[in-house]
Amino acid sequence: MHHDTAAALADAGFVVAAISHPRDNFQDKSGQGHLSIYATRPADIKRLVDYMLGTWVGKAAPDPSRVGLFGFSMGGYTGLVSVGAVPDFHLIDGLCAPAVVVDPLSIVFDADHLKTMTLPIQLWASAFGGDGIVARDVEALHHALPVEPEWHLVQNATHFAFVAPCTLPMANALPEICNDRPGFDRVAFHGDFNAQVVAFFGQHLGSPEKHLWALHGLRLQQATRRRGAALRWSSCRPRPPRRP
Repeated sequence: MHHDTAAALADAGFVVAAISHPRDNFQDKSGQGHLSIYATRPADIKRLVDYMLGTWVGKAAPDPSRVGLFGFSMGGYTGLVSVGAVPDFHLIDGLCAPAVVVDPLSIVFDADHLKTMTLPIQLWASAFGGDGIVARDVEALHHALPVEPEWHLVQNATHFAFVAPCTLPMANALPEICNDRPGFDRVAFHGDFNAQVVAFFGQHLGSPEKHLWALHGLRLQQATRRRGAALRWSSCRPRPPRRP
């Protein structure tokens, strides 16, 4: 759904991990409509972060103090709760992470449930909403946050304008997701949207350059091991390319 944004972040040097929430994804929707999903989604994010920093083969690359989060729609709700918002039916320990929150399900929050949120937020809203998301609810969230977010209201956009531009087969199969309002250029919008997301994480997490080199080192190490050789991690970090 957001492969172009993930690619833009990866191209900028960030380590990107995506998740399919159990019982609440495009292949398995058996949990949708149940309150338990609202509790388990943020816990899924915590487990993902714990895995990336503790078990993943490349765990030496990410910096535990520089973790960010991107969430769209129901994922926007998940992001808000993960970084400290408290809906009126659930309480969960928050991550210390800046977050990009995109057209979120936000009707479950009021000012009291958001008062603990002091981390940087980039908040996006579509002017026309859709799929249960109403622009006025996202605007209310904007005004209720205790710290002013980086606010973006996208004119002439519907909810699914934030989904990556569709291929022709996808457009034919899912017109409700792929069709935009007259005059809205999703391809052009995503060029700007992805740049803004990358810039936000770059501003609040710092340059990912050193972690990019660590990942290059990991790839070299894995390739060498496949050839049957052993190579220490410290010896497989490549030197930066020469400046022209």
